[in-house]
Amino acid sequence: MKVIEENNNKAKEHTKKTFISNVKNIALLNHCKKNSVLILGFCRPVLQEILLWYATWWGPFLLLLLCYFSNFIFLLFDYLGDHTGNNAVKTARRIVSKMWSSYLYLWHGQTFRGLENIPRTGRAIIVWYHGPMPVDYMGLVAEVFRRDGRVINSVVDRSLHYVPGLGRFRKHLGIGAFSKVHVAGLLEDGELVGIAPGGSREALFDDSYSVFWGERVGFAKVASLTQTPIIPVFTENIRLPYSTMASGKTMWRGIFEVTKLALVPIYGGFPVQS
Repeated sequence: MKVIEENNNKAKEHTKKTFISNVKNIALLNHCKKNSVLILGFCRPVLQEILLWYATWWGPFLLLLLCYFSNFIFLLFDYLGDHTGNNAVKTARRIVSKMWSSYLYLWHGQTFRGLENIPRTGRAIIVWYHGPMPVDYMGLVAEVFRRDGRVINSVVDRSLHYVPGLGRFRKHLGIGAFSKVHVAGLLEDGELVGIAPGGSREALFDDSYSVFWGERVGFAKVASLTQTPIIPVFTENIRLPYSTMASGKTMWRGIFEVTKLALVPIYGGFPVQS
């Protein structure tokens, strides 16, 4: 009887230890499950965005190819102008404007409201909101040239001067990192000037259509000095066709603030009407 009783006690003790061990294992498993759910909840949108970027990374490069093709057209007509003496640059601008207008109308359905507010003659400063890719602004430049034969001189970031092979494109479309003095001179000559005060910071890191102007009010000072009207321009849905990588936004922002280089991955090219 003693032996049986001892065996029963040992069995009960073993059962108790096994039960406690199982309870601990279940608690550990539940803890792991909760952590896995949290990790998956965090990773899922990141993975989705990475896959979306992988599928549409070529979208922004299509616009770059259009810029290079425009540069080729200017280069070709510069050569023809040297040999024929005709006003080849104006013809090249007309072809390039038609190309950009057609692409943006067919792919993005770009339309304009209030275009009559941009004067056909005389000076004006056009202040525009900078989306991830300036396709809307290129469409505006093209439309104004087709309508009036006028070039909108565009103030851009200095980093764009480091993009090789676009010298004629910048020259014949009046694109440059112009100083306030140069802008004032253009306005005194009765030219149109386009400025996006938010610049690259607004293009890359805004996600709610807020303006990232900060202390960038030089355009207002120049407008006051030259008595020039300011015409604000905004494009609906401009952040839908193209997007900047939201994952790792803090890291990309830190890199930008140190280097001032637009290294944030951009993807998209979706046919969203703007």
